[in-house]
Amino acid sequence: MAEPTVLTASDGAPLNLWRTPARGTPCGSVLMLHGIQSHAGWYGPTRSVMAERGWETGFLDRRGSGRQTSGRGDTPNWMQLVDDIAVALKELTPRPRVLVGISWGAKVALATARKHAGLVDAVGLIAPGLCPMVTLPLWQRLGILVKRLVNPGALVDIPLSDPELFTSNPKWIMYLEQDRLCLHQATARFLVESAWLDSHLLSGRWKLPALVQLAGRERIIDNIATRRWVRKRLTGPRLILEYPRACHTLEFEDDDAWRRDLVSWMAGVARK
Repeated sequence: MAEPTVLTASDGAPLNLWRTPARGTPCGSVLMLHGIQSHAGWYGPTRSVMAERGWETGFLDRRGSGRQTSGRGDTPNWMQLVDDIAVALKELTPRPRVLVGISWGAKVALATARKHAGLVDAVGLIAPGLCPMVTLPLWQRLGILVKRLVNPGALVDIPLSDPELFTSNPKWIMYLEQDRLCLHQATARFLVESAWLDSHLLSGRWKLPALVQLAGRERIIDNIATRRWVRKRLTGPRLILEYPRACHTLEFEDDDAWRRDLVSWMAGVARK
């Protein structure tokens, strides 16, 4: 991987934006956002394909994730994460500008499209973490709330330690087992802010073009609940696709039909 472009957030924090220039004249730009545990390194093939198809491509590592060693798994608040994304979007000037959120990243993608509507022309949501199946028991959630009040920086295990939740591909299972950049803990503050973000999204409505891609062999996301959520709130041009044999992290699938569909949908956005 090349070195990232280091941006400065509104609060002065450094942000790592991984950029891949478009081949030829750009037809638009795309910013991708990873999930709660992952980072830009998981998604190199998709970044390359988008750039080859003429998209100025960026992938933002969430603060405290990926190669960042300070503030691991933390955030001041969810609104700061949204403003971080806005900083990255402004770096990608070709329009239309598509914001793609993967898993947990879909939540902040939608929040960004709501707060900074002028910066986003369409959203792609890949296995969006809007309605998770994997949750902590009530007593643990209450404990996290108490920690948020008395020790907000206390680290809590993210309940996604099994690589087979993400993929059934042996090569990628081994990769996840050896990935030192994968985030396995988050602060009590981060987890409570994530819950506040969930509440914020419930009152939202989005009219911009949207693509939702679901994995049929999902073990992290509740696809039925997600479809209901999406149909109620994404009221503009909307396409929902499901890949019956795929696991949660579509990036790790040998069959790249989902990637072809994503690029095809983006091409349609660019033509309008």
